[in-house]
Amino acid sequence: PYWKAQGAVLGENGPTQHVILLDTSYSMGHGDVFEKARAEALGVLSSIGESEPFALVLFGSNSDVVVPIRDTDGRTASNREIARATINQATVTADHTDYRLALESAYRHLTTGAAIDPTTQPRVVFHVITDFMKNGLPVKASGWKLPAYVEVETIAVGDQDIENFGVTDIGVRKYPNGDLRVLVKVQNWTDEKRENIEVKLDLNGTEIAENLLTIQSGSTRQ
Repeated sequence: PYWKAQGAVLGENGPTQHVILLDTSYSMGHGDVFEKARAEALGVLSSIGESEPFALVLFGSNSDVVVPIRDTDGRTASNREIARATINQATVTADHTDYRLALESAYRHLTTGAAIDPTTQPRVVFHVITDFMKNGLPVKASGWKLPAYVEVETIAVGDQDIENFGVTDIGVRKYPNGDLRVLVKVQNWTDEKRENIEVKLDLNGTEIAENLLTIQSGSTRQ
């Protein structure tokens, strides 16, 4: 219900409406993945017809409509120059990936202030540009899905074989003797148990601590 593009679209009245969704989550920073993603986003933007309205969404664990498809009065507001500049200036964040949130946010933006009638709805295409890390995929039991008239074009960038670990929490604990200890939670997003994951603490470029962790698939260790 999320990724399968619809072969037949209910109603094709008026120009096609587009939403470009660009993944800016942490895993996109691996190698030249994000450079490829930005190039793909610019390619999609260039392929959109001059009369076709569009929106641009940057997403990770949060979702931000940076170029709206219409203004508050319901008029088309798509701005190509702003979209192009935003894509060129976009950077990777520390977020994890939440595809459901991104799709819900894009659909909500598309339909806010617009009367949606599936029998007369113009063709709608969501262009999702991402590395498709499995940890961001929605669970099948979530129950939410896009309506049939929304097509989803998936544009995969990146390498699915990279190791995928992340720091999910960090804090400092003070002990009764006055000592301070930095506590870090690390999550293993891969499908397999990983041993001897190297975790280092640097302070102003100087390594002051190191630890090795073994973490089960999908689990977190401190």
